[in-house]
Amino acid sequence: MLIGFGVGFSAAILERVAREGLSNRSTFRLKAASESDMHCVGWLSFMQTKGTDNAPPSTENLQRVIAKVSKDLAASGPTTMKFWHKFHSREVETLERSETSPDRLNLFLAQLEQAKLRGARLAVEATLLLEN
Repeated sequence: MLIGFGVGFSAAILERVAREGLSNRSTFRLKAASESDMHCVGWLSFMQTKGTDNAPPSTENLQRVIAKVSKDLAASGPTTMKFWHKFHSREVETLERSETSPDRLNLFLAQLEQAKLRGARLAVEATLLLEN
Protein backbone atom coordinates (compact mmCIF):
# COMPACT_ATOMS: atom_id res chain seq x y z
CA MET A 1 0.00 0.00 0.00
CA LEU A 2 2.74 2.47 0.93
CA ILE A 3 4.86 1.77 -2.13
CA GLY A 4 1.94 1.94 -4.55
CA PHE A 5 0.56 5.11 -3.01
CA GLY A 6 4.02 6.66 -2.94
CA VAL A 7 4.69 5.94 -6.59
CA GLY A 8 1.37 7.43 -7.70
CA PHE A 9 1.51 10.43 -5.38
CA SER A 10 5.13 11.42 -6.00
CA ALA A 11 4.90 10.96 -9.78
CA ALA A 12 1.72 13.06 -9.96
CA ILE A 13 3.20 15.81 -7.78
CA LEU A 14 6.37 15.96 -9.91
CA GLU A 15 4.31 16.00 -13.10
CA ARG A 16 2.12 18.76 -11.71
CA VAL A 17 5.11 20.86 -10.63
CA ALA A 18 6.65 20.55 -14.10
CA ARG A 19 3.39 21.13 -16.00
CA GLU A 20 2.33 24.16 -13.95
CA GLY A 21 5.84 25.66 -13.78
CA LEU A 22 5.84 25.53 -9.99
CA SER A 23 8.82 25.79 -7.68
CA ASN A 24 10.35 22.55 -6.46
CA ARG A 25 9.63 23.90 -2.99
CA SER A 26 5.91 24.28 -3.62
CA THR A 27 3.67 23.28 -0.74
CA PHE A 28 0.39 21.46 -1.20
CA ARG A 29 -2.56 20.92 1.12
CA LEU A 30 -4.52 17.71 0.73
CA LYS A 31 -8.29 17.73 0.34
CA ALA A 32 -10.48 15.03 1.82
CA ALA A 33 -7.59 12.76 2.75
CA SER A 34 -8.53 9.67 4.73
CA GLU A 35 -6.59 8.55 7.77
CA SER A 36 -4.98 5.88 5.59
CA ASP A 37 -3.98 8.51 3.00
CA MET A 38 -2.47 10.70 5.74
CA HIS A 39 -0.54 7.69 7.02
CA CYS A 40 0.87 7.15 3.52
CA VAL A 41 1.78 10.84 3.12
CA GLY A 42 3.43 10.76 6.56
CA TRP A 43 5.50 7.75 5.48
CA LEU A 44 6.53 9.56 2.29
CA SER A 45 7.51 12.64 4.28
CA PHE A 46 9.57 10.52 6.65
CA MET A 47 11.28 8.73 3.75
CA GLN A 48 11.98 12.04 2.03
CA THR A 49 13.42 13.81 5.08
CA LYS A 50 15.34 10.85 6.48
CA GLY A 51 16.52 9.85 3.03
CA THR A 52 16.25 6.69 1.01
CA ASP A 53 19.90 6.89 0.02
CA ASN A 54 22.88 9.15 0.63
CA ALA A 55 21.56 11.94 -1.58
CA PRO A 56 19.97 15.05 -0.09
CA PRO A 57 16.21 14.76 0.50
CA SER A 58 14.24 15.42 -2.66
CA THR A 59 10.99 14.28 -4.22
CA GLU A 60 12.87 13.26 -7.36
CA ASN A 61 15.23 10.95 -5.45
CA LEU A 62 12.38 9.50 -3.42
CA GLN A 63 10.27 8.91 -6.53
CA ARG A 64 13.11 7.08 -8.31
CA VAL A 65 13.73 4.79 -5.34
CA ILE A 66 10.11 3.83 -4.71
CA ALA A 67 9.43 3.44 -8.45
CA LYS A 68 12.31 0.92 -8.58
CA VAL A 69 10.94 -0.97 -5.59
CA SER A 70 7.47 -0.94 -7.15
CA LYS A 71 8.84 -2.28 -10.43
CA ASP A 72 10.65 -5.08 -8.59
CA LEU A 73 7.51 -5.94 -6.62
CA ALA A 74 5.42 -6.00 -9.78
CA ALA A 75 7.91 -8.35 -11.42
CA SER A 76 8.27 -10.87 -8.61
CA GLY A 77 5.69 -10.09 -5.95
CA PRO A 78 6.48 -9.51 -2.31
CA THR A 79 9.38 -11.52 -0.95
CA THR A 80 9.25 -13.60 2.17
CA MET A 81 12.95 -14.38 2.44
CA LYS A 82 14.80 -12.47 5.14
CA PHE A 83 17.09 -9.86 3.59
CA TRP A 84 20.27 -10.95 5.37
CA HIS A 85 19.66 -14.60 4.54
CA LYS A 86 19.16 -13.67 0.90
CA PHE A 87 22.20 -11.37 0.94
CA HIS A 88 24.56 -13.84 2.59
CA SER A 89 23.44 -16.90 0.67
CA ARG A 90 23.17 -15.06 -2.67
CA GLU A 91 19.94 -16.95 -3.23
CA VAL A 92 17.41 -15.47 -5.57
CA GLU A 93 13.86 -15.04 -4.37
CA THR A 94 11.46 -16.56 -6.84
CA LEU A 95 7.72 -16.76 -6.98
CA GLU A 96 7.91 -20.49 -6.27
CA ARG A 97 10.26 -20.03 -3.32
CA SER A 98 8.10 -17.34 -1.78
CA GLU A 99 5.10 -19.68 -1.98
CA THR A 100 3.04 -16.86 -3.49
CA SER A 101 0.37 -18.35 -5.70
CA PRO A 102 -0.37 -16.72 -9.06
CA ASP A 103 -3.81 -15.76 -7.71
CA ARG A 104 -2.30 -14.03 -4.69
CA LEU A 105 0.24 -12.30 -6.92
CA ASN A 106 -2.57 -11.00 -9.14
CA LEU A 107 -4.44 -9.77 -6.07
CA PHE A 108 -1.28 -8.07 -4.82
CA LEU A 109 -0.69 -6.40 -8.19
CA ALA A 110 -4.29 -5.17 -8.30
CA GLN A 111 -3.92 -3.66 -4.83
CA LEU A 112 -0.60 -2.07 -5.80
CA GLU A 113 -2.26 -0.47 -8.85
CA GLN A 114 -5.23 0.76 -6.79
CA ALA A 115 -2.85 2.37 -4.30
CA LYS A 116 -0.96 4.08 -7.17
CA LEU A 117 -4.21 5.46 -8.56
CA ARG A 118 -5.31 6.67 -5.11
CA GLY A 119 -1.98 8.43 -4.56
CA ALA A 120 -2.09 10.07 -7.98
CA ARG A 121 -5.70 11.21 -7.48
CA LEU A 122 -4.86 12.77 -4.12
CA ALA A 123 -1.88 14.63 -5.62
CA VAL A 124 -3.96 15.95 -8.52
CA GLU A 125 -6.69 17.16 -6.14
CA ALA A 126 -4.26 18.80 -3.69
CA THR A 127 -4.47 22.57 -3.30
CA LEU A 128 -1.31 24.60 -3.87
CA LEU A 129 -0.47 26.86 -0.97
CA LEU A 130 0.96 30.05 -2.43
CA GLU A 131 4.14 31.25 -0.82
CA ASN A 132 4.14 34.88 0.36
